[in-house]
Amino acid sequence: MKQHLFTLSLLMLSLVGCTHNNGDIGPYFGSWLIDRWYHANDESQQAHTEDIPTDFMQFQSRTVCIRHAEFADPHTAIAAYGNWQDSDGILTLHIDPEQIRQFDGMVNNSLPYADVYCTDGTTVTTWRVIIDGNRMKLMRTDGKWVLELKRQS
Repeated sequence: MKQHLFTLSLLMLSLVGCTHNNGDIGPYFGSWLIDRWYHANDESQQAHTEDIPTDFMQFQSRTVCIRHAEFADPHTAIAAYGNWQDSDGILTLHIDPEQIRQFDGMVNNSLPYADVYCTDGTTVTTWRVIIDGNRMKLMRTDGKWVLELKRQS
């Protein structure tokens, strides 16, 4: 049943237009590998090891998907969906905390999703954005987290 719902969701998503502003899809569009993540005061933490990509942010239209694939089975993934908006270099993410909580307790989970994507249990986080070609750096406006991403598509 879950597979059918997933397939139906993908079909519905493929029918939704992915452009806005007269065809300008903007700088966020596509799939971004979370290459590094760290507390603003500790740059030693890594999002993945052994060159196995596991954590992604995917942007389409005004929808964002946070996706994690397991190390042991990269074909098995869980995802949380939300909305995003950009205003003068500040990215605002609205993601349901219940969807984020499904990431908690995963065996190979290294990224503390709830802490990164939810602020004190709320659904909104804001990030300063720097995009340079195929690299994007997101810095939480409260100074707590930094994500470095690499464009995949």
